[in-house]
Parts: sequence; structure tokens; C-alpha cells
Amino acid sequence: MFLRKTIAFPSPSMYTRHTLCGTISTAGAKPMHSQENTPDKPKSAGFRDFLSQQRDGMSALSSVGVIGLHMVSGPLVGFAIGYGIDTWLGLHPWGKLVFLIIGIGAGFLNVYRDTQILLRRMAKK
Repeated sequence: MFLRKTIAFPSPSMYTRHTLCGTISTAGAKPMHSQENTPDKPKSAGFRDFLSQQRDGMSALSSVGVIGLHMVSGPLVGFAIGYGIDTWLGLHPWGKLVFLIIGIGAGFLNVYRDTQILLRRMAKK
């Protein structure tokens, strides 16, 4: 006795049943995009949902970019102020050192504030 197995292959418009013996049967085949064929398939999101997800992603990306800029700009501004004070008052290593440390502290404070705002925004959603 020979056992025949049926395998379903999706075609662009219909399910077509092919058997291992080579016979083709399209009896009872339904269109592939019919709701009856895919009861477990979730509904696809609309274009507006896609745009809102993109907007949320870009907002998060811009927040991360601002955090990176604050990490760099604080020490640079502190060093520049220290350099200006050093050349104006003649306190060559100390002005740069003190204002660089103040700039690093300001940069970390700005990063902390930005992350708190970002966490609050994420908690609302």
C-alpha cells in the first residue's frame, strides 16, 4: 500500500495542492488573501500608525543626540572660558583646569536632566 501525502504550496492568488505522486488538484482552493485562510493573522497597522511610530523614533533619536552634544559641549565651553581667563589674567594652567572641571560637571548635570526628561516621557507612554 502506497501512502500519498498532500503538501500545500501558496501561489500568488490561490492555494494549490500538489501531491508527492505528481497529480495536481485545485478543488476547494481559496484565494490567498481571503480572511478565512488567515484567522490568526493580526491586522496590519495603518499608515498613520506607521507615521506615529516613526515620529516617536525620531524624537527618541533626537533626545539621544542632544545628550551626546551636552556631554561634549560642557567640557569644551569650560576649557574655552578657562583659556580666555588664563590669557587675560596670566594664570596659565589654573584657569583652564578649574573651568574644565566645572564644564565636565555642567555636562554631566545636563545629561542627568535630559535623561530624567526622557524617562518621564517614556513613563507616560
